[in-house]
Amino acid sequence: MIHRILLAEDDEQGRDSMERILSAYGFEVTAVEDGRAALEIILSDKDSSQTFSLLILDDQMPHLTGRKLIAELIRRKINIPTLLITGFGGEHFEEEAKRLGCKGILYKPFETKLLIATIERVLDETHN
Repeated sequence: MIHRILLAEDDEQGRDSMERILSAYGFEVTAVEDGRAALEIILSDKDSSQTFSLLILDDQMPHLTGRKLIAELIRRKINIPTLLITGFGGEHFEEEAKRLGCKGILYKPFETKLLIATIERVLDETHN
């Protein structure tokens, strides 16, 4: 089974790098520049919870942050496993992410090995 990932990251270099890495590991990746673009893609596909195996969202993006996007998906009863990435964080951030049902958090910069291991863990937990 090929897993489809929707990646929302406003940093072009980081987005391109992650897209290449994920593609090299066999994932089908749709990459966008912010949370609003990610929401538009999800809403345009009424079966998005079947279309995407995982969302990887930068938390700090213009227009719609990762956490606000997750909250909007919850409000619309759209359930797609989510991994947040951030250069910031702290106890309050982690508590809110867990409250929103986020399946994992990665702090930038992170190694490819950790990214892939975290994705595989989340996919194993949510798709098996």
